[in-house]
Amino acid sequence: MADDSSRLSPGSGRRRRTAVLIAAVLAVQVAVPAAVQLTAEERPGRFGWQMYSGRTPAPEVEAVSTDGTVVPFRKSDIGANRAEVRLDEALLTELCALEPEVAEFRVHRPEESTTVDCGEHR
Repeated sequence: MADDSSRLSPGSGRRRRTAVLIAAVLAVQVAVPAAVQLTAEERPGRFGWQMYSGRTPAPEVEAVSTDGTVVPFRKSDIGANRAEVRLDEALLTELCALEPEVAEFRVHRPEESTTVDCGEHR
């Protein structure tokens, strides 16, 4: 008599299709961000892993008093927000209005340096 154990069970085709579908979905979820991450020229890239992978350092900020003294700001004063979102200029503009003894703020980033003149914001 022939051995019937070699025949596939009726639901095995459905299980195989389900496994292939799950594998395809997982492959897309890894392949799309990986492709964008490898080809993106600027950050944050769309569909990228920027939340934890490519952290931008907080800017170095200096306050220059009206007598010319340069005082570095603590990073906790300005770097609490996400560094790629440029909230620091708006924050420094508000600080200019609150700090009459500061003449200007200097913001140093790896790619650029900017100056916020407090005389314009009082």
